Amino acid sequence: MGRGSFVLLLTGGVLGLLGAFLLFGAPAAADEPGKPKVLGWEPGRITGTVSLGETLTRTVSLTVSQSISDPRIVVRPKKFQENVTVSGLPGALQPGQTYQLTVTATVSGNLRGRAFNVNVFVRSDSERPVIGPPLKVRLKLEHPARPTRAGRPGK
Repeated sequence: MGRGSFVLLLTGGVLGLLGAFLLFGAPAAADEPGKPKVLGWEPGRITGTVSLGETLTRTVSLTVSQSISDPRIVVRPKKFQENVTVSGLPGALQPGQTYQLTVTATVSGNLRGRAFNVNVFVRSDSERPVIGPPLKVRLKLEHPARPTRAGRPGK
């Protein structure tokens, strides 16, 4: 066996071991203990079609995997804080309990576009960062039908 074949065989073996380590030896990002899933929303997404000026109300269940003292609701983007509210949040959240919350989304007449997407987070009042994952709210706006324009004669 020549020197070139030996180098090629050695390189292939090293690459094979490296590939096996990457496939089986490296932990997946979801398995990292530094980022545990703290909140569980059921359902995890609220969707609906609403008209301008209409209010949509849904009940969701919230569970937590660790205690959260003095929880607060945070709505993102901030421009929708007046449009989406959550009620029924107690003064402290404890693991092993399921909390029933009411989510109310009001579509004011000044919103433009076809839909809006909102994320609802929980934040401990004593801490700055939000706790996730968020409850996702996606509402499609149903605009009133536009009257048909009369055609101009001669065109």
